[in-house]
Amino acid sequence: MGNRHHYVPKLLLRAFQCAPKRIHLYNLKRGVLIRDASLRDQCYSHQRYGADGATEDALADLEGLAAGALRKVEQEARVPPENSEDYGAILAFIAVQKLRTIEAQSNARRMFAALGGAMFDTGPPPNWALESRELMRMLLSVLPEQRRAMTGLKLALVQAVAPSAFILSDNPVFQYNSYCEGISYTGVTGTKVRGYQLFLPISPSSQLILYDPAVYRVGNRKSSDRIPATPADVAELNRLQVCSAHENVYFNEEWIAERIPAALASVRKPRERSKPRANVAASDSVRNEELLHLYWPMPNLGLRLSFLSVTRNARKVPLLERSHRFRGPPSGPDLTDESTRTPTRFTVRRTVE
Repeated sequence: MGNRHHYVPKLLLRAFQCAPKRIHLYNLKRGVLIRDASLRDQCYSHQRYGADGATEDALADLEGLAAGALRKVEQEARVPPENSEDYGAILAFIAVQKLRTIEAQSNARRMFAALGGAMFDTGPPPNWALESRELMRMLLSVLPEQRRAMTGLKLALVQAVAPSAFILSDNPVFQYNSYCEGISYTGVTGTKVRGYQLFLPISPSSQLILYDPAVYRVGNRKSSDRIPATPADVAELNRLQVCSAHENVYFNEEWIAERIPAALASVRKPRERSKPRANVAASDSVRNEELLHLYWPMPNLGLRLSFLSVTRNARKVPLLERSHRFRGPPSGPDLTDESTRTPTRFTVRRTVE
């Protein structure tokens, strides 16, 4: 049981190494290229998942299953069949990776701060913040629901053609929703929201995409699970890694560092403006009744990929209606039956960021 608990597993970092146990990185905050950095020293913190090692051991078991599945994807250049063990291992691995990074933890703290600022006029109480390991356990506790929410998404493999190459960030799972670009009044990157997309590079030549098949057409009729990426596609997908990164991006070829500043410049404003919002709305008819709306607006990156398009039926839905549509059956109570309740109108009184 080691004390170095990685939040991006070494199985991913090794895929991008420039030499055994070495990897090139670009630090976005300092604008510095670090050549041949120690791979072992990347993306870890001391006893991140607790001193007893139980969570770390469970994650290691999951990574072992995922490593075999991802190795097959690379060797066979195709994704596993849906409902297969390899398919389930990859989806579970992705669900964990979404929740375990420093950036995910930082974003959760920012959400709590916005919520506390909305609930308490003088700011959140002193004991509102969770200790790091408690927060990590809380994030991982939603893993089963995260995995279930992925049901119905389609998995595809995108392959870069040399000399193009994908990069990896220290927050490598990127969630987006091209279908809802332009909507900023609510969150649109929830896993069950119609049009959801997820991107994860697994090597310099391969990237996995999860997407809503009811909204997007990916690839062509002959191949929708193995897709060649043009150099422009690779540049777009690398922008996503730069946008989501906490501090560093990683790569195996030194020349890639020349492309990072331009990618960072293209997403700098979305990175700086990305923050949670909490709207406090008061009832127009009921005294002392308020509604709290907590969400994280999606950065509008204008994502354009040559192999991805919106289906004809999905395009017919007006933009303002798209964020209210969900994939699959609703998981909560039916609140749409107007015969059993009287609609209440609310007006936003203040917004906390």
